[in-house]
Amino acid sequence: MKRLSTPAPANRVLATQTRRSAELPELTSPRYVGVRTWILLAVIGVTVSCAQTVASAGVVRDGATSVLVQQYGGLNDLPPLGLIASVQVSDPSEISRLSSELKALPPFPSGTMNCPMDDGSYFAIAFSYGDGTSAKVKVEARGCQGVYFGGSTQATYWAAKSPDLIDTLKALLAHRPVR
Repeated sequence: MKRLSTPAPANRVLATQTRRSAELPELTSPRYVGVRTWILLAVIGVTVSCAQTVASAGVVRDGATSVLVQQYGGLNDLPPLGLIASVQVSDPSEISRLSSELKALPPFPSGTMNCPMDDGSYFAIAFSYGDGTSAKVKVEARGCQGVYFGGSTQATYWAAKSPDLIDTLKALLAHRPVR
């Protein structure tokens, strides 16, 4: 047999709503103003820390023990946007050269840019360190040739003004077959 619940008496509902509203602070109370202030400070702190993270993440630190370099094709390659070549580099001089070239890049320009040759092709670079950490870098192979650090969606450096980086990546990949 099904049991039907009866609605609460109106005075009981009103008492519950009054009790709940009594628990909330007034909009001008010091407690409410204090909470708003902390929320504002937290938002400012997150915004500042994100900006600092993007700026400081833009430099690959020294001491990498190996680097994985992968080249992904564009929309016109077969397979489209697929892996073309991959190499694991462990030679300290090659790692140092690649790191130095990344550090020497100029900042990515601000404002609107037209990148007509952008086909989605890019190089994915992962620096591995002895302490178990890694740093990931994405370099657009064509188009605007933006350089992205740590999974950022905002380009921080510009490879178009430094063709040596693209040449170095292609040279590293030329001697090793696809895995």
